[in-house]
Amino acid sequence: MASARGEIDPGIERVLAALEAVGSPHKELAGRLLHVAGTNGKGSVCAMVFAALKEAGLSVGSFNSPHLEEPLDAVRLASSGCDVPVDPKVWAGLEEEVLRACKLDLPSSDEQIALTSFELQVLTVLLLFARQRVDAAVLEVGLGGRADATNVLVHPAACGITGIAMDHQNFLGTSAEEIAHHKAGIFKQGSPALISTARMSESVRAVIAECAHQAGASPVRWVEEAHAIPESSLGRAGQSMRIDGFTGDLFVPLLGDFQRSNAALALAMLQELRAKGPPLQSASGKFLDESVLDDATIAAGFAATCWRGRLDWCELPGVGSVLVDGAHNVEAAEALGQYVDEAIRHQGPSQRAVTWVIGMSAGKDAAGVLQQLLHDEDSVLAVTFGEVAGMPWVRCQPAADLAAVARSVRPGLRRSEGSFANLLAALQAALSDAPASQVVVCGSLYLVADFMRLLRST
Repeated sequence: MASARGEIDPGIERVLAALEAVGSPHKELAGRLLHVAGTNGKGSVCAMVFAALKEAGLSVGSFNSPHLEEPLDAVRLASSGCDVPVDPKVWAGLEEEVLRACKLDLPSSDEQIALTSFELQVLTVLLLFARQRVDAAVLEVGLGGRADATNVLVHPAACGITGIAMDHQNFLGTSAEEIAHHKAGIFKQGSPALISTARMSESVRAVIAECAHQAGASPVRWVEEAHAIPESSLGRAGQSMRIDGFTGDLFVPLLGDFQRSNAALALAMLQELRAKGPPLQSASGKFLDESVLDDATIAAGFAATCWRGRLDWCELPGVGSVLVDGAHNVEAAEALGQYVDEAIRHQGPSQRAVTWVIGMSAGKDAAGVLQQLLHDEDSVLAVTFGEVAGMPWVRCQPAADLAAVARSVRPGLRRSEGSFANLLAALQAALSDAPASQVVVCGSLYLVADFMRLLRST
């Protein structure tokens, strides 16, 4: 059987046609889905939402993009408080069902719906969630929002935007306002529009507000970030925070000040979902309301959130913990740099140098990212990552080029090299040169995935 096209081709027309061909599973999920867009933080918001719904004992699903190690880890299911692994055979069968409905099993046909691989993944996810009869699910936008394959939801329970920054300019535009217009395209008539206000300019807010008005979204809520609790020092375990109107404190086992705005948005989306109170499919006669999803349940879910590869201290056996982060654009690098300054550089009587093991996708703003990270006397060990399963369009920047950019950005580096055979060789060089606690692996989630696979094999 033919497969989908391995390329990026924005637009929802093919997905809508394919949904109709496969029985309109998105309509069966009306009122049960939460949709999250934004430049950074989408995955963290989805992870918190999923964890809270799982804690409530519901039948729930989650879809993230991109995947980390393999395509199926982008999809999560849970029921009765336990994770439910996605059966690869079931997934393959649903994919085949979609392809046949789109007539891609024929050598050539004018009736074919020429799906991209991401569109096929989204269609299979929606079909899976419908067949699983989930009580609720949360979906992360793949690229932008307005023309993204996920932007086909019917009466979503809430649509959220985490924030706007520069990324994917070749698809979304060269200004924050243009990018905001794409991301705010997920708003739907009669569905709540929830927008994180963190570091958002007035001009971007105006664009988003106009998009919400044009879409007929209701209500429109601007979500302020949670309040830090300065007296609580939890080190690498996570952080506690307070959110106006929420009973008690919230603990989230995720690091970085930016998680306060992500947590506030996740909470707002859950509050809108339980206010709508859709009937549960997993429990006859019950509704997804405050009796099922109260504040204590949300707090317990947030405390159990798992989201790998984002300010993630990973233990290397016999060596120590290194910091791993998927920051790949300037805003994310700024947040990583701030955390590294606080957690590594300033943890001693004198400023500590950092050894960066870094790889980036082609087309990313390497100079902009490195400007946020590097200090004099740091070391840069540039590497490439491996092929990304299911995403043949992803290319890695040559390591030697990345090392040269690092030298141009920060001439005072102690070391900048890009001749390592692989990630393992770069890590060995880094750990022979610096304590594990001063080594950071970053630049791309695809490099993080390589690190996770390497960690699992040791």
